[in-house]
Amino acid sequence: MFAGLFAQSLAVGQTNLTWDPGTTQIGMEVFTNSSTAAGSYLFEITTQTTPNSVGYWRSVLKVDSGEADLYVSQNIGVATNYYTYRSEQAGSDTIVQALTAGQTWYILVEAEEGAQWSLFSGDIHLTELVWDPGMEDAGTEVLTNLNTDGGAYYFKIATELADLAAWRTALDVVGGEADLYIRQNALPYINSGGQSFTDSSTYVGDDGFTRYLSNTSGAGQEWYILVLADAGSTWNLLSGDVYAEDLGVLATDSNSGSGLAEVPPEGIRYFKTTIPAAAYAWRLWLMDETATTTLNELFYIRHGLAPHPSSTSYYDRIRTGQGLLVPDYLVPGSATYYYVGVPGEPGDAFWLDSRQHEITDTDYNNPLVGQSQSGFLFKTYRITVPPEQIAWEVTIAPVGSTNPDMAVRLDKVPNAFNNDAFSEVDSTLVSDSITLVPPSLSDGTFYVTIHGDAAFDFNILNHEPIITQIDFISSTVNTQVSRVGWTYFAVTDIGQQLGQLGWLLELSSHVPNTEIAIRRNFVPGRWNYRQNGNTTVYQASHNDQYSTLGFLQDPDHEADIWYIGIYHPYAALGAFTLDSGSHDPVEILMDGHTNATVQLEPNSYDFYHVTIPAQTNGQDVLGWELRMTSWTNERPYMLIRRDQLPEGISSTAYWYPWNQTEWLSGKQWANHNSDWSGYTYDPGGQDYPQPLISMGMGAPLEPGSYYIAFYNNSSTLTGSYSFASSAIGTGMAYEPQPIDFNGGSNTMANLPARAIEYFTVDVPSNTPSWRIRLENTLGESQLYIREPYLPTWQLGSGDTISPNAAFSTMTRLQKNGDELFTLLPQSGETTIPPGIYNLMVVSEGQSPSGSTIGTGTSSAVLHSLGEAATTGMGTLNSGGTLSQAETYVAGEVGLFQFDVAAGVLALEVRLENTTGSPSFYLRTDQALPKGPGYGIYSG
Repeated sequence: MFAGLFAQSLAVGQTNLTWDPGTTQIGMEVFTNSSTAAGSYLFEITTQTTPNSVGYWRSVLKVDSGEADLYVSQNIGVATNYYTYRSEQAGSDTIVQALTAGQTWYILVEAEEGAQWSLFSGDIHLTELVWDPGMEDAGTEVLTNLNTDGGAYYFKIATELADLAAWRTALDVVGGEADLYIRQNALPYINSGGQSFTDSSTYVGDDGFTRYLSNTSGAGQEWYILVLADAGSTWNLLSGDVYAEDLGVLATDSNSGSGLAEVPPEGIRYFKTTIPAAAYAWRLWLMDETATTTLNELFYIRHGLAPHPSSTSYYDRIRTGQGLLVPDYLVPGSATYYYVGVPGEPGDAFWLDSRQHEITDTDYNNPLVGQSQSGFLFKTYRITVPPEQIAWEVTIAPVGSTNPDMAVRLDKVPNAFNNDAFSEVDSTLVSDSITLVPPSLSDGTFYVTIHGDAAFDFNILNHEPIITQIDFISSTVNTQVSRVGWTYFAVTDIGQQLGQLGWLLELSSHVPNTEIAIRRNFVPGRWNYRQNGNTTVYQASHNDQYSTLGFLQDPDHEADIWYIGIYHPYAALGAFTLDSGSHDPVEILMDGHTNATVQLEPNSYDFYHVTIPAQTNGQDVLGWELRMTSWTNERPYMLIRRDQLPEGISSTAYWYPWNQTEWLSGKQWANHNSDWSGYTYDPGGQDYPQPLISMGMGAPLEPGSYYIAFYNNSSTLTGSYSFASSAIGTGMAYEPQPIDFNGGSNTMANLPARAIEYFTVDVPSNTPSWRIRLENTLGESQLYIREPYLPTWQLGSGDTISPNAAFSTMTRLQKNGDELFTLLPQSGETTIPPGIYNLMVVSEGQSPSGSTIGTGTSSAVLHSLGEAATTGMGTLNSGGTLSQAETYVAGEVGLFQFDVAAGVLALEVRLENTTGSPSFYLRTDQALPKGPGYGIYSG
């Protein structure tokens, strides 16, 4: 509403209007102006609610000659520049607005000289329509408008169940101009203050629309229809089921087409047809009114019901201009109609060619040269493939500047969205090629559909692919340089493969992302396909291994007949070179080898070989450690395998090397993410910086030949790594230092975090106990103990476990501060097992926390304290007391013994004046008791 200072001419009097009941379109309570003088005519009306009220009311100015305009406001000062709503149409005017009963409104008619007009105001006139059953194109329940005054005409329709799940509202404009609006549960309206409607159609001439309506639950909806018509317009209106023209049974020619057709007022023309059992596929071709040119507009298909464009749930298929519909969506022999909807502007002319798709037969291995296709841009061939084919290749070579695509399918006609394989190379120079291999390939009838976006010329070849024989160790240059898809090679001489260390295939001068694939006794293959009318691309492949990195490694290669495939789906393969041969592992020393940082390509192995002797320089090899000393980008997997190249990223299934006494040939041990310390991160945040594999001789290490691999499991990142190979023994990288049993010690200074040192203690026979202490003088360190073997990585461990548990567990001590351990006899024994005990100290650096190891280095002193002394407390007599005061560091153990005199009926033992949380254990059978906590073991 315009508001502010204004000037206006005074209205000509003021007339009270009577509320019109809305029983007719032209009104019953009409004020007819008797004067033709120009001026501003003011009226007043009070709104009412009557049985005819529908939530809105109207003011209608009927202008018979001349010109007048209409303005309304609740302010008596209504004017041409001050109003709530206005209508300034040429000729008659109508204002529709929301109704609230009891309001006073002022209506202004601004008339020019000579204008003749009348005015009424009140309820909306509403006409109820009868639901049209959709039996005829023009409808059978049609309202023919007899009033040519123009303005707003309102109608109401109650929906019924739509047989085809869609309904239409169609305005057939015979003369003049009218527009159409619809709204559910309320009147649609348009005024100067706003508008509200669900659908509208404002074409020049006919108007209309369709809506989805459930054929099972769509009945009973209330919709209101508005026709806004110019004065003098004549028109017809219907609303109800959509009409679908029956094209009959799908024919082999144009007899099942539409002929020249028009889009009806509702904006979509429907057709229906049935598919005979003899049909292989259904061809649909939308053409212009001359039936010579493809009309590149959308059309929709649905089985059993009319398709509707408003949602993908309401149609099965959508095509532009042309479409080939194939099984399994197409069900030849089905009695259920298929419906086609062609949308457009009312009056648009077109032809719909609907017929069975033609199939052309050709023989296997029969090249067809000089083929072409125009008009309907789909051509299908039928080819019978004989049994026991190792592979079948179909190639479409474009001719000229055309660009056809291809789809292949067994037993059924394919299209671009339902096939067993397709090729869509976007090039006028490069061929499309598909190679099918068993088990997807079998003998039978295959259909090949060639299609494009414009007329195309091509040659089609179908045959067993050319397979070039090569030696296991060879270098071959590709001669089929313009080929797209697969080219094949075969290595069939088994003798050439015997005794080789794996198989390495490398490409050079190749197109990026070219694939190498190998397959044992069968040709490898890969192709794209789509299913069920979807655009989603799936992929089928048959190979034993493949790589797109320019090389392929087969470490565990077995001699046999092998086929090699080189593949690119979209680009010509070019004059690449294929090199075939075995791996050549780098020979390294068992002890003292340190490898400089080397790069490791994605999804690739580096191989090394090491010989483990029983002795070196006359000294026994006690054990071996392989440690990754650094890595970047992607942490490699570290693998060791006896006698063969490692493969994969895991240890041999169901083989547990940490509790074995021998390393069988072919068994593999892998590590990726742990070391002795147990800490995940270094202070800089890198996780698992030094993975390792470490073991003792006979647990499970044996003298022999071992192959090492580092594998980058990333498909995108190039990593780097360095490693060290270290032996354990006298004069070797790790030389165990002996410590005397009774009072011996050894000092470790500045041991880097995660670094280790080995020690030995010879425990003599008939020893009743043994105490060990690791005194941490800087930072933190932890202690492993095992007898008679060296500690083995991955073996179970704990701080109350015997070091003599052979291959089940070992002792590991780790807490803040010093580490202490007391070994006592097992139950039933009076002494501990004698022998050489192996001790390993692991540095934790300074201030380790959570899963992050400490910084810098640690220093410690390892003490062998000999036997654990037992303090005698004397004899406890009846009524007597024995006591002993002691002070201990965390983890320390004290042993005490007292006798109980005859006649003592009961006794009490307790700890008094404690600091911290000490605990004690009592035993009465002359044997030492065992506590279940840290740092003590006995039976």
